[in-house]
Amino acid sequence: MPDAHSPAAHEQAVASLAEAIAVAWPSATKVDSVWLRERFPLRKLVSGWILPPALTGLQEDLVVGVDAQYPHSLPRFGLVRKPASCEMPHVEFDGIFCLVAGINSPAVPLAFG
Repeated sequence: MPDAHSPAAHEQAVASLAEAIAVAWPSATKVDSVWLRERFPLRKLVSGWILPPALTGLQEDLVVGVDAQYPHSLPRFGLVRKPASCEMPHVEFDGIFCLVAGINSPAVPLAFG
């Protein structure tokens, strides 16, 4: 990850991602940074969207969020609800998925500006 990035590049990348999400998933709901901080207090997410099950094929809502380093960091994926301990597939304590190579995950449109 670069030591510094441009706030303008971040804003452009988030706008590009928001546009891609709106095209791919028109019923996705944008969530603000306050909601993200309350739900995922240690993740420092600044922009995000809730994708309902009809969009992802999962059984529950999925959150996709980005931090202030995006596009120099990858989006994070998590559950709206807080998970039970030791839930599988592995979900970390705050609901963010622990994704590793070989796990099937929903396709997310990623745009790097």
